[in-house]
Amino acid sequence: MSVGRMGARTRDDRLAGVPLAECCKPGTQSTLAEGTKTFTPEGSRRSGRPWRCGFGAVLAVTFVLSVTGSAWAATAWVYVANQGSGTVTPIEAATNKPGAEIKVGTLPAGVAVTPDGKTAYVANDLSGTVTPIEVATNKPGPEIKVGGEPRAVAVTPDGKTAYVANQGSGTVTPIEVATNKPGPEIGVGSNPVGIAVTPDGKTAYVANFESGTESSTVTPIEVATNKPGPPIKVGGEPIGIAVTPDGKTAYVANAASGTVTPIEVATNKPGAEIKVGGEPFGVAVTPDGKTAYVANLGSGTVTPIEVATNTPGPEIKVGFGPFGVAVTPDSKTAYVANSASGTVTPIEVATNKPGGEITVGSEPGGIAVTRIFQAPTVTKVSATSGPVTGDKVVTITGTNLSPAAAVEFGGVPANTYFINEAATEIAALSPVREVAGTVDVTVRTPGGTSKTTTKDHYKYLPVITSIKPNSGPAGVEQQVEILGAGFKPAGSEIFFGATFAGNAECFTPTFCAAYSPALPKGKFEVKVKVNGLTTIKTKAALFTSF
Repeated sequence: MSVGRMGARTRDDRLAGVPLAECCKPGTQSTLAEGTKTFTPEGSRRSGRPWRCGFGAVLAVTFVLSVTGSAWAATAWVYVANQGSGTVTPIEAATNKPGAEIKVGTLPAGVAVTPDGKTAYVANDLSGTVTPIEVATNKPGPEIKVGGEPRAVAVTPDGKTAYVANQGSGTVTPIEVATNKPGPEIGVGSNPVGIAVTPDGKTAYVANFESGTESSTVTPIEVATNKPGPPIKVGGEPIGIAVTPDGKTAYVANAASGTVTPIEVATNKPGAEIKVGGEPFGVAVTPDGKTAYVANLGSGTVTPIEVATNTPGPEIKVGFGPFGVAVTPDSKTAYVANSASGTVTPIEVATNKPGGEITVGSEPGGIAVTRIFQAPTVTKVSATSGPVTGDKVVTITGTNLSPAAAVEFGGVPANTYFINEAATEIAALSPVREVAGTVDVTVRTPGGTSKTTTKDHYKYLPVITSIKPNSGPAGVEQQVEILGAGFKPAGSEIFFGATFAGNAECFTPTFCAAYSPALPKGKFEVKVKVNGLTTIKTKAALFTSF
């Protein structure tokens, strides 16, 4: 954020037209990853959703569960909006090396990335626009016209909408991500400068900077209708806002109060303010939900807050004018944009130790972390066959399998699956299939869908549940009804033992009728062959000739 631009609407001269380099100098910054355990699963993980109940069968599987992204098949990049140079600097998190600056609009203030890691949206204050950047190529697209002086962006968890807080017009503009078309502006409070969306995608919280501590509020917007709710009173001049991964608390950084206000999302009630450093501007919560990092512009520090207790820890010294903060998906590093230093400071989350500053563009403010996902591959399917009735535990081996948006058997999604920490194995329950046959097992992630090969084949076998009658006199043909699943009407073959029943037909996927051959005395397994696959051997399929 440009301090000068913002100061034109504040109650004092702290931020009004004072050169940024001077006013910001201090004195003058799934899941789970719980280790290996044996689980009797009672829930499932779907992309973007918590573990939930839904198992139809009881099984025990030993897996390391991960939803924090520590083993996700992706390269993390830090995107930094440089207000002074009108650019965005990408930083490769693995090496902390900055890449070539990307030209965007005038005075880029905020940046946010879509959940699939494909697009970064940059709010350009003086241009009144948002620039979409294609992450794979770092190429900016055509600017999107929004409200006056856009300052911040947040994207809904489903990746469908980007919300832009427009300080100049007191509105929020929703952008349809699929088309980059802006929708009707939503009226909120005065000088909206910060925005965040809850993990369930139901509410967008907007920080209204305003003037004076008496009128400082946060506006909740109902995402489904884009209707703003009653304003929530917080500390003086709220600016940064972030929501915990469990969706329970929204943290609001109040620049004038030197505090952070926790808001209970369920009730929209503000809690007791938490004292932090001087002029807190940016706030971010680690993906593991343990720590909220607050960038204090005035004191040149970052305050870590223990989320469980709302207790602030010792301040961490960073560069001059720390403005924005973002955390990597593995919760290992917090990156702080230092507006007056023209740098970014990486902080090791485990120790809260700052690393060497990374030089970026002029007056960096907004900051976000994105990922470039690699396409998944499936190299092996452990259980190569199972009944069409589903619920077979299948282990899928491959690479880049997380975060899985879908695990599909012949295009039918598995509703229940687990991913190991290394993103090399998925344990899935096979879904139900109507007709027997061989299908490809595929995994879809933000990096793409696994290519089909013979190594991902899974055979759905037909099933016989009963035959009526199940016995008859030897040497006599007898009409027999066969009930089960996976049969192919007008395309199935029926056998009594090794003898083909020529006078037979399947009428539905669950019903066939046949005349038994003139069999000798004995027990014979009735089999239905569908698409080259034969029914599973069961006692229910035995026919006795007496």
